[in-house]
Amino acid sequence: MLESKISMSFPRDYYLECAEEFEANRIDCVDQELSEFNHDEEDLACELAYTRYTLAREELELEHLRAQVAELEDQKEAVIQQAQIWRQEARTMQNTVAECYKAVTGSTGEPGDWNGAKPVREAISELKGERDRLRGQIQELSSAMLSLNRSRHQRIMIDGDDEPCYWQREEWVKWIVEIATRARDEA
Repeated sequence: MLESKISMSFPRDYYLECAEEFEANRIDCVDQELSEFNHDEEDLACELAYTRYTLAREELELEHLRAQVAELEDQKEAVIQQAQIWRQEARTMQNTVAECYKAVTGSTGEPGDWNGAKPVREAISELKGERDRLRGQIQELSSAMLSLNRSRHQRIMIDGDDEPCYWQREEWVKWIVEIATRARDEA
C-alpha cells in the first residue's frame, strides 16, 4: 500500500491523509529514525509521509498568515482613511478659528499676528458686559412700565374716547420716558 502511494503524485489533501496515517502508526523517535536514514522502503515511506505532513502543516500556517496579512492590510487602509478624515477636520477647525480671529481683531490672521485666544476671550467678555448692561436697562424699563397705574379704581373715561384711560403723575411719566430714551440712545 505504501509503495503505491509513493509512486503517485501527492495532492495537498493526500498530504494530510499521509500525516494522519503517519500519526496512526505512532512511530517512536521519528527524528532519530530519520537521522539514521535507512534505505529500506518502509523508512523512506515514513520519511516521505512525515515530510509531506510537515509541508501540509506549513502550508496551512502560511494560508493562515496570509489571511492575517490581508486583514491587517484592510485595517491599515481603514486607519489611513480615518487619519485623512481627521486631518481634514483639523484643517476645517483651523480655518474656523482663523475666521473667528479675523472677525474679532480685524487683522489678516497671518501666523505672525496671532495672539492666541486672548482677542476672542476679550471680545466675548465685552459682549457679555454689553449683554449684562442691556439686561439691566430692560429690567429697569420693565420695572418702570409695570409700576404704571393700571388697576380698576385708577381708570377714568374721557369724553369722545371709547377706551378707558389711567391717570398718572407727570413726574412718573417723565421718569419712564427718560428711561426709555436713555435705553434707545445707548442701544
